[in-house]
Amino acid sequence: MLMQLAQGAAQALQTQNADLAFQVCEGLIQFVQAIQGGQGGQEAEPAGEPVYRNGGQLVRRIRK
Repeated sequence: MLMQLAQGAAQALQTQNADLAFQVCEGLIQFVQAIQGGQGGQEAEPAGEPVYRNGGQLVRRIRK
């Protein structure tokens, strides 16, 4: 899919076709959303680095 978008972008630049450029932009947005699992661009806050005590019990998470 990414190669198709790149080919479409190259063609849009060569022919100066604005409609095709908009289609490429829409495709890129859909591609990114699919990669993110459909989060719609909202990034989850990182949970932080886990800290364990002996025995493997989670004590806390260190936020950076």
